[in-house]
Amino acid sequence: MSTVDSSARTELADIVALHEQSAIAQLAAETAGTPLCRLDARAAHGAKYREGTVAALAQIRRALRRADVDPGTVLAEWTAQWGDQSPLPPAGASAAWSAYREGGIAACVVLHEALIPSGSETR
Repeated sequence: MSTVDSSARTELADIVALHEQSAIAQLAAETAGTPLCRLDARAAHGAKYREGTVAALAQIRRALRRADVDPGTVLAEWTAQWGDQSPLPPAGASAAWSAYREGGIAACVVLHEALIPSGSETR
């Protein structure tokens, strides 16, 4: 049975928490308390991007709560889930869906870069 590095999990959880707090604050500032469904298309695009960022970070934060998870595996799984979604909005969805997806993917990329600093990956 392999041992999970709790310090790496805690480190990633701390990074997630900082990014999540920032994304929530950016979303609140961007919407000024206006419900997302009431924003015009231009404002909704940016807000949906932020909402996707917040959603991805919350999903990863919750996944990291389990004591037996490897942080790299959690991040890889959620990155795959966000990336596997079609870049095209589902039938009947607005273009804001793509912005939501892009925000989630961007959050995963930022966390990946924080977990594996540039130049330290092995090939």
